[in-house]
Amino acid sequence: MPSNINALNIDTSTPILFVPGAMSGSWIWEDNFAQHYRAMGFKVHCMTFSGHHLSFKERLKLRFNDYVDECIEAIESFDKAPTVIGHSLGGLASLHATAHAKAHALILMSPVPISGVVGSMSSLAKKSPISLAKFITAACYAGITRYGTPPIGIYSNTCDTADADKVTAQLRSESIPVLMKLL
Repeated sequence: MPSNINALNIDTSTPILFVPGAMSGSWIWEDNFAQHYRAMGFKVHCMTFSGHHLSFKERLKLRFNDYVDECIEAIESFDKAPTVIGHSLGGLASLHATAHAKAHALILMSPVPISGVVGSMSSLAKKSPISLAKFITAACYAGITRYGTPPIGIYSNTCDTADADKVTAQLRSESIPVLMKLL
């Protein structure tokens, strides 16, 4: 890293908590944002929701509030209130968590809308019913993502194919009740 990584003399004393979106975990942050902020001198923690390593049957027991509780626990694990950065599902969980745990700041990156994702899913269904089916199937069984092309909207047209394949290979299945809550 260049020696002038913190040339702006940014106060790095506030820790950062990265909260992943659906089907991803701490790994989604590690090779980019987390690495960059650590090089600047920030204390960084990247979450993975515990349900991503459970069996299908065990994931059926998880609720959205379980994700919120895990986020609260992560926020409260810091000695100083962190800046919380949440993406997608993690953004919505972070928003709910910071109503109960003190955060220095909350940054939402493409969060799930408070109104739910029915509108987005309907739009995707109109554009590509196959993509909607792939997305739903992938969320329930991430292993399916290793076959064929990803659903429309998962990766931008400018995304490097090798990078997309690397991310796709690491996706994890999500809790069905949590996904239903997002509707």
